Amino acid sequence: MTTSSDLSTTPAPTLWARVTSRSSALASTAPVGAFKAYAILMGLYVLVFGPSIASQVVMMVRDGRIAATAPNPDQLWFVVGMTWAMDFLLVAFAGIALWVTARTCRIKVTDIFTPATRRSWWQSLGVFFSVLAAYITGMGARARLESTMATTDVGIIMNSADEALRMVLLVAVGQFTSAFVEETVAVACVVLLLTAASRPTWEVAIVLVIAKALYHAYYGWPILIMAPVTLLTAWMYWRTGRLWPIITAHAVYNGLFTAVVITTIITAPDAF
Repeated sequence: MTTSSDLSTTPAPTLWARVTSRSSALASTAPVGAFKAYAILMGLYVLVFGPSIASQVVMMVRDGRIAATAPNPDQLWFVVGMTWAMDFLLVAFAGIALWVTARTCRIKVTDIFTPATRRSWWQSLGVFFSVLAAYITGMGARARLESTMATTDVGIIMNSADEALRMVLLVAVGQFTSAFVEETVAVACVVLLLTAASRPTWEVAIVLVIAKALYHAYYGWPILIMAPVTLLTAWMYWRTGRLWPIITAHAVYNGLFTAVVITTIITAPDAF
């Protein structure tokens, strides 16, 4: 029998314990066969990321490298318009992926996001800041590693302030839609489907790293340094089910990066 004295001596949960307390929808998912889970996951992945991966393969075959460059000035608005339209189309594809995943796991689409309640704000904020810090640290390490490599003609190439401005315009929408698309499909759908299929943790971890790295191939091998970030993000989702804070953290990081580029264009255009 618990007495009042026992309750008074019970230690309060730490901040980290409150942030990572189990509250995801994974426990309510229906069992899914491994073959079915992988077949669905592959189909959804190709639907959402197939065009990006295919274009990178074409660049590698044609140019011998994979690099994102700013559009030519005379084609700027046509390319920007097409890119923005594709960004919104990918959001729609991600929505389809979420619906299929929810149907397969026999949960509601809203369960995938586990909307924050009054009691979960500490957890939501903790997930947000943890993932944001991970992205800043991981991408900073990737940039530093890339700068030490002999070949620097990979990733996002901006050789002048004018090119940087055109690149910012090109990715203005994608900086935020990509956060939604990547975290829903390459994290939430992967975690939900493979967990429902009772796949071992090491297997899920490998699939997560591959899923994130493939469509970021234009960064070259340094992108693998982001593996810990991918795993932390997936663990946060697996543990808490808080997908919106993860998406928001990714979008905020992208926005901060864009803000740094714009600030550099204005204050130090010769830096490019």
